[in-house]
Amino acid sequence: NLADVPRAVEIYREILETIPDHAPSIGALTAILRGDGAPLAAAAVLESVYSAAGSFEPLVEVLEVQVRHTEDVPAKLELLQRIADVNESALDRPEAAFDAMARAVALDPRVEENLGNFERLAEALSRWDTVVAVYDAAVGVLADDPYRQVELLLRVGQIHEVQRADADAAIARYRAVLDVDASNASALRALDRLYEALEQWPQVAEVLRRELTLSDLSPDDAVALRYRLGQ
Repeated sequence: NLADVPRAVEIYREILETIPDHAPSIGALTAILRGDGAPLAAAAVLESVYSAAGSFEPLVEVLEVQVRHTEDVPAKLELLQRIADVNESALDRPEAAFDAMARAVALDPRVEENLGNFERLAEALSRWDTVVAVYDAAVGVLADDPYRQVELLLRVGQIHEVQRADADAAIARYRAVLDVDASNASALRALDRLYEALEQWPQVAEVLRRELTLSDLSPDDAVALRYRLGQ
């Protein structure tokens, strides 16, 4: 009965330590994994068995069960990273790896390594629309962290500008940066570049005036900005 499930898992573990490919024990543990009795206990045993055997497809199923039943965010992130790595490196499933990274970024958009891997996969798969959707949603998660919020908005702006060639969407994100950090040099210079390319001269003039207030402005740059403003 259900109360005996943890003990049953322990018995199957002992069997598999001696006979790693014992099919009845693996089958019984798989049934427990997919149920509600002791899925994490079964997952711990099966993870070890499948990792040692190089059985990567069932390993992903085990890791997914661990994700579903784990509340700790850092632990979830580590599991999603492993799912992405197994899918990409062992199973040649870049789309599945990308989806796992999307979930990791949505869970915590502060992990730079995950952002980098997410974008690397997006580049290979031409999935930039998904990236900007995930990042736009993540901006709200970072409402209590203005520094990270600005960094992510700049990232989204650059993706719209470079990878998606959507100047209007890029401008909207760079404008959003200024709502958080009114003197952000990267956003101001990006807006300067975009507005000039679009020949939106009133907006160029507004941005130039704001650029003139930047603290890192060199004397030569200040002269160049004033010259442009006077044209």
